[in-house]
Amino acid sequence: MYKVFSLILLSFLIFGLFTAVASSVSASSELVKNFWNTKTSMSQTRISFGAVGVDGFVYAIGGFTKSGYLGTNERYDPIANTWTTLASMPTPRNDLAIVACQDKIYCIGGITSNGQGWFRCDVTEVYDTVTDSWSSKASLPVNGSNLQAHVVDEKIFVIAGQRLFMYDSTIDSWIQKNSAPHGVMVSAVSDDKIVAFYVVESHYLDDTSNVNVLIYDAKTDMWSEGKTQEIGVSGSRIEAAGATSGVYAPKGIYVLGLESFVTTRSVKQFTWFYDPINDVWSSAKAMSIPRYSFSVAVVDDILYAIGGSVPYTGIEFLAINERYVPIDYHTDPSHVTSPLVTPESSGSSKPFLTYNAVVALVILTVSIVVACLLVYFKKRKPV
Repeated sequence: MYKVFSLILLSFLIFGLFTAVASSVSASSELVKNFWNTKTSMSQTRISFGAVGVDGFVYAIGGFTKSGYLGTNERYDPIANTWTTLASMPTPRNDLAIVACQDKIYCIGGITSNGQGWFRCDVTEVYDTVTDSWSSKASLPVNGSNLQAHVVDEKIFVIAGQRLFMYDSTIDSWIQKNSAPHGVMVSAVSDDKIVAFYVVESHYLDDTSNVNVLIYDAKTDMWSEGKTQEIGVSGSRIEAAGATSGVYAPKGIYVLGLESFVTTRSVKQFTWFYDPINDVWSSAKAMSIPRYSFSVAVVDDILYAIGGSVPYTGIEFLAINERYVPIDYHTDPSHVTSPLVTPESSGSSKPFLTYNAVVALVILTVSIVVACLLVYFKKRKPV
């Protein structure tokens, strides 16, 4: 009987070691730097929705699809690679601003319908990620769409075109701040500064488009300019931006968009990396599937580009979810080698362990415990 148990134990150990090695290889292969790969899609196809990372999860809220405006609220778990449907946003809408602050998600403004037609709204609704419930807060001072929202020093800043508003959650009140010199398309926060981008293009099809940079300092309430970058042919557009913190990947902002070639009715996706510390641009790997009106969220310095629509169709909406692992990404913050980065303490991060790796660790632990018990009882066996 003892030999039988020994053979079974040996089998478990071999299986556990094989699973652990296979999981390690699999995890390493998934984390190819400067590379996009496809993950599990949302349950809902949609465009122009809000996406934000909170406590290791991605939340996708609102948007528009063939059936109309959405209040759909889905949460993505990057480790389990699964989506969960949660309490819907009370006011279905798209083109809203979204931002996370203290475990709450603020959904502000956007386009909705009253049954007779669409209109821009000023609605501010807040989702509590702990209780899975919604509440209403003070309305944005203007009706707006294509809005950008960010948190700086626990205050929420919303960019509506050129206008800038600040929300204080402690008193549920908005005030207007210094307007931007130009209308903003996308933006992100880096080093407590809002970095905004807009495109300046030529009216000639064979000419180029440039991305201009505006940087807002909340402490001084002042805007400044960054370096301009050529991004492609006339008609190019930027769709989204996501900031890396410097904890797991070099600090900076990824700007995503596409070139549109009118004569051939084709598009080419692009991704640029902007380093606001040194005011330097560099190119990065483009998404594999060209699309408009998608959203981007960042979790532990990894980007997720979700949803959107197929170019030149207008009605083919997507639920796709692509993950981008940045240049010089490491799960251990001490391995971030960029000289521009000083590793900082992150608020909340989840260990990057696959399900198979966890199973392997459990099997190995149980096997070792059983082996120790067998050795112990064998020694105690009377002669």
